[in-house]
Amino acid sequence: GFGNFSSSGNKRRNHQSKGSNVHISVNVDLEDVVSGKSKDIGFRRNHSCDTCSGKGYESSSDIHSCSACSGTGTITQKAAFMRISVACSSCAGTGKKIKNPCKGCGGSGVNSEKRTVSVFIPSGIESGMKLKLDRMGNFEPGADIPGDAYLSIKVNNNDFFEKRGSKLLTSETISFTQAALGSTIRVRTIDGSVDLMIPKGTQPSTVFTIPGAGLPVEVGGSRRDSQKISVQVQVPTNLSKEQVRLIKELEDVV
Repeated sequence: GFGNFSSSGNKRRNHQSKGSNVHISVNVDLEDVVSGKSKDIGFRRNHSCDTCSGKGYESSSDIHSCSACSGTGTITQKAAFMRISVACSSCAGTGKKIKNPCKGCGGSGVNSEKRTVSVFIPSGIESGMKLKLDRMGNFEPGADIPGDAYLSIKVNNNDFFEKRGSKLLTSETISFTQAALGSTIRVRTIDGSVDLMIPKGTQPSTVFTIPGAGLPVEVGGSRRDSQKISVQVQVPTNLSKEQVRLIKELEDVV
């Protein structure tokens, strides 16, 4: 589940050694952050060989004592007036060598596989957050259980909506007449188009707020922030003589 990270203390308490973790990057569209979405996630991992159950050999008769260390797993070296014992490099300190490696994995004990799992990406998730899939990581020889898989979330940029935390920012352009006399315009939200009333006398860069049209304020939550709409007024450039006269009359009245 989200944010459920294991600690080294857990590893010591249950006395189980784990394989290595797998890290996967997952891109999420802004629309999916609103209500959450299930995604099929594909990745590669090492799993325990089915033929030898991760041992690297099929029968106990396929292993024998390492001749380099006489089965002790250590080599004694001289250093000045001391003797130092180090792990045998020939058998990696195990004291044993595989005589007939497993044909299914070549003696490694693992095979690589492509996995696809369906994962629900919760609402309100942010870039940089991680989701944990228990025991979906790599299995390694000598490990009791596989490691975990971590999904690193990246929320994609959107060409229309600017994400600012859980708020959404957009911009709309209206005509000089709409700003002066007032109007009702259709504006786009992440849920669809809605009507927005423009009061008469609206000034350039006025910001309108649509409550509840933003993103969830908490991961997995349903309460949503707002959408802020900045209104820009389009000033006409190519005016006829009649339009110029009318604007001057309007200025005299104002």
